[in-house]
Amino acid sequence: MGILNNLIQLNPFKKKEDRHYNNQLYSPYFSQGSTAGVQITKETATTFSAVYAAIKTLSESVAQLPVYVYKKESDKIRTFADQHTLYNVLHNEPNSRMTSYTFFETMMRSLLLNGNCYAYIKRDKNANVIGLEILDPEKITPTIFEENIFYVSKDTEEPLFSKDIIHILAQSDNGHIGLSPIDSQRGNIAFGVALQEYGNRFFAQGANLKGVLSTDKTLSEEAINRLKNSWDANYSGLSASHKTAVLEEGLKFQAIQLSNDQAQFLASRKYSVEEVARMFRLPLHLLQHLEHATYSNIEVQNREFVQFCLMPYIRKFETELNRKLFKPAEKNTFYVKFDVASLLRGDMKAR
Repeated sequence: MGILNNLIQLNPFKKKEDRHYNNQLYSPYFSQGSTAGVQITKETATTFSAVYAAIKTLSESVAQLPVYVYKKESDKIRTFADQHTLYNVLHNEPNSRMTSYTFFETMMRSLLLNGNCYAYIKRDKNANVIGLEILDPEKITPTIFEENIFYVSKDTEEPLFSKDIIHILAQSDNGHIGLSPIDSQRGNIAFGVALQEYGNRFFAQGANLKGVLSTDKTLSEEAINRLKNSWDANYSGLSASHKTAVLEEGLKFQAIQLSNDQAQFLASRKYSVEEVARMFRLPLHLLQHLEHATYSNIEVQNREFVQFCLMPYIRKFETELNRKLFKPAEKNTFYVKFDVASLLRGDMKAR
């Protein structure tokens, strides 16, 4: 208990003047600003449909894979270990509130948004795993103490041993805390969100009837305000598009052509989707970007999606689950594996 007591005293959630530990692992999950003038957080990032679709696709793809516990009978023979207590936890019910699908979908979503996902391992008196409880990544801080890693909870302010925490992290600079993809790519995401907001405002302000009202007469300020308010009330907004304008008092309407920036709006929107696909290493057709899609290249891209996009995440889960969930005496005999066989059969001939 000496290490624990010392770690509690060095709690990173105590007042700054009361702590004396190396907190190099701790960093904010999100930097708010961006060069596009849009504040990017988890919430604002997922309002961009391409980011939402990318996270949904990856989360659901991992969640739908069956998770099995195997027993190695020999170098070439393995059997399903469906009687192992861990089988029900991973394959069916990690905890009383979640199915296996919901658990892995939630963990993946947390990983993609925060760069880290955590689950507390519940064990019985015989050290058998009986449940996994998802932890809020914004309330957990990985902390190094005497060359060991502990996880400090903001709620309880108590450290948790590494052996009791499943921690899947994205790319990392130090191997202990993952970097948020949203934070790392906030500039590209902000570009897409800004375009989306620009489009909404463009159409809300009357994209199809925009120009200048002019007359040779001299109008009073009252008349100008009346005409402006009348025009906005009747012809502004998307619902007023293509209406017939009735002009009075010799007024003339001169339409203003779209600027180059506005004319390139759709091309820019496509580019922003491509940037998100590049960020998450997703084939474009999975984000419903089908401009260059063909039957044959989609089949190839489906296989590449499994091999180069999903498999790194799956290996992260498998290695961490195998490292933390089995007793020392079981580690050379039992292991966890996701079944990706059906996804690897990515074309009709293979099926």
